[in-house]
Amino acid sequence: MSRRLYSALRNVLLIGSLIAANGASADTLRYGHVNSSYANPLDEIGWGLHRGIVQAELSKIGIDEITYSVGMVGPDLNDALNSGSLDVVTYGDGPAIVARSIGTPTRLIDFSSVSRQSIIVTRPDWPDDLQQLDGKKIAVVIGSTMHRQAEEFLAKQGVKPNFVSGGNDLSLLRSGSVDAIATWPYGAQINLLIDEGYKVVWNSVDHQGFNWTLLTVATDDFLAKHPDLPLAWSKARLAALEDIRNNEDDFYAWFAEQTKVDPALARKLYPLDQISKGTSEENQEGVALLQSALEILTRNGRIAESFDVNEWIAR
Repeated sequence: MSRRLYSALRNVLLIGSLIAANGASADTLRYGHVNSSYANPLDEIGWGLHRGIVQAELSKIGIDEITYSVGMVGPDLNDALNSGSLDVVTYGDGPAIVARSIGTPTRLIDFSSVSRQSIIVTRPDWPDDLQQLDGKKIAVVIGSTMHRQAEEFLAKQGVKPNFVSGGNDLSLLRSGSVDAIATWPYGAQINLLIDEGYKVVWNSVDHQGFNWTLLTVATDDFLAKHPDLPLAWSKARLAALEDIRNNEDDFYAWFAEQTKVDPALARKLYPLDQISKGTSEENQEGVALLQSALEILTRNGRIAESFDVNEWIAR
């Protein structure tokens, strides 16, 4: 049985047992986290769930149980929000904006990060000049945040590559089937490839306004039952972050165990300086990045209807 299928079945059974035991699930928060293959969310929220920190904080507002689903990508999570099978979701800003634009009943409750990066990686012998990518093939997850940001930046430089579906299939780059990959720096294999000498010719961290956000939304229905959730969620996440900083080696040992990588590589895959500390400055940066993403997606025709980002935020 695959890990993804096991995780899905585990959560279905857990939710079912809770309903059977309690007769209802009114005090259960059903949580979804964008994550391709691991059994736990691999960030401060996952650590907080692992340590019981999130559960303790949310119990103060009447949430007695938290179930969570992993092995899902943005469209899966949006389907779950629309069907009412999840209450709270953490994922990238792209799918969150798309969902809100079509009327998915969510409100933004927190930023996990306002400094997530996108990168473009080429072969070791490739010129450093980005202009050399004009007309060349770049593999990407079509419609992803990395696609959006790389395409927008290159267009501003007058560079028009041919983006092709391929995502993080590094064999495409190794074989020469594509000239570059647009991705993020948080995967073990892409880091190993860079260690081999493959070039990062563009990194969003070097260009103001081209990072992206990892955020959490909650459904209108769940917020109606638990109006104190935004503050409680933020407190829980920040308490988990503090615990990570006080037990950094333990966190990365746990992260490494989950991902089956060396703890030194684990530190590259989830750098602590990218976790939001919840300051007003970070929140302002997050809103600015969301507004920029919304403008890009609207201009490129990837969403049909814009909306007011500030009205989307749960107060």
